[in-house]
Amino acid sequence: KEMMILVLLLSSLFLSQVGAWQRAKCGTADLVTTWGASIDPSSQDILGDYPRPQMVRDDKSWQNLNGIWQYQPAQPNDPVPFGTTLSDTILVPFPVESCLSGIGQNSKYLWYRLVFDNPFSSNNGKVLIHFGAVDWQSSFWFNGESLGNHTGGYDSFSFDLSASIKNSENELIVYVYDPSEEGFQPHGKQFISAISNPGGDVYTPASGIWQTVWLENVPTSYIANFSMKVDETTLTIKVEVEGSDNNDVTFTVLNHTTVITSSSSPAGSFVNITIPNARLWDPEDPFLYNLTIAYGSDSVLSYFGLRSVSLGYYEHPAINGTGPQYGVDRPGDDMQGSPFELSENDPTLCQKSCESTDGCVAWAYSNSTCDGNNAPLCWLKESIPSAGPNSCRVSGVMSQPAYTARRPFINGRFLFLAGWLDQSFLARWHLHSTNR
Repeated sequence: KEMMILVLLLSSLFLSQVGAWQRAKCGTADLVTTWGASIDPSSQDILGDYPRPQMVRDDKSWQNLNGIWQYQPAQPNDPVPFGTTLSDTILVPFPVESCLSGIGQNSKYLWYRLVFDNPFSSNNGKVLIHFGAVDWQSSFWFNGESLGNHTGGYDSFSFDLSASIKNSENELIVYVYDPSEEGFQPHGKQFISAISNPGGDVYTPASGIWQTVWLENVPTSYIANFSMKVDETTLTIKVEVEGSDNNDVTFTVLNHTTVITSSSSPAGSFVNITIPNARLWDPEDPFLYNLTIAYGSDSVLSYFGLRSVSLGYYEHPAINGTGPQYGVDRPGDDMQGSPFELSENDPTLCQKSCESTDGCVAWAYSNSTCDGNNAPLCWLKESIPSAGPNSCRVSGVMSQPAYTARRPFINGRFLFLAGWLDQSFLARWHLHSTNR
């Protein structure tokens, strides 16, 4: 009867916390997606997918801690609020500035508090807590004792709770400091000012807990992590373990559920596993092998793809120029200084300007009677934009001779990679412009 009363009280506390949450209004840039509008912490497991897909244990070995936590802004010298209900609630793991957090405001100093029961048997191995990411400096306490600290806003980390976890009423407290652009840490384009004045190339900060928090039950001796590399025939892997089990680590490679090969090695040592009749990963056939890793009573499921990445020489074919194309425009990819005025209505003047300009690969022209222009205009292009109809335009593409350049190869063949990974046209013209 007493246990039933306790369960009812805890359920009532949880429901009151959930009831206090609502999506925050986030300034002038509040864009609601269909997914965001459907979030309901009273009936959903928030971001409930398994959080570590490359090292999966069975479903009974983990517990999602995402959901309603206690929260309040902090000060640098605040005492740790042991046993104290905080002033607000927040939906973890959404950053404090986000609408879905329920807060929607920035604070450089943050307190989080969660009280939870142990979902695992107290006599069954170890209990770990994993944080997907917390931005930026964070400190942690569990049942009145310090767990440790972490600095860095983008990497995952873990603590072992086994020594002090109880069956129920476990108290986790998290303190976070994130100065965003006012600090010296890497913060990308996160600016506090973007909250009240969005726009340009700056973004709202993502302070505090912003990735999944979860518990994991592992054996006393367990697989802690592993590193791997591949080529076109071989998987090379090393497994790190925790605990005193002296067993070898065993590996089983599968095509879906069919066993392909297996191997074993001592923990902490690299092993090369050759895959017979290897099926390569390729952008056109992104095939992945399954991999089970076992150590004593512990096992995890992973995956990998076989492929090689290298630099090689590739012969780019010549591109024939188009000459002036009347009624055709090529908008975008303008070079600095475009458009500029020409001395007379003559599209060949624009073409000649492109021919004499380093890095120009295409051009577009408008005469003085179009678009309300006061003079004929010329646009020079640093790459070749898509063509479209426009009766007020004349445009063209410059001829490009064949050339050889070092390019990335996957599995021994060149694949065109868009953007800065390739820049074929720019590289071609910068390479040859002095010889034209």
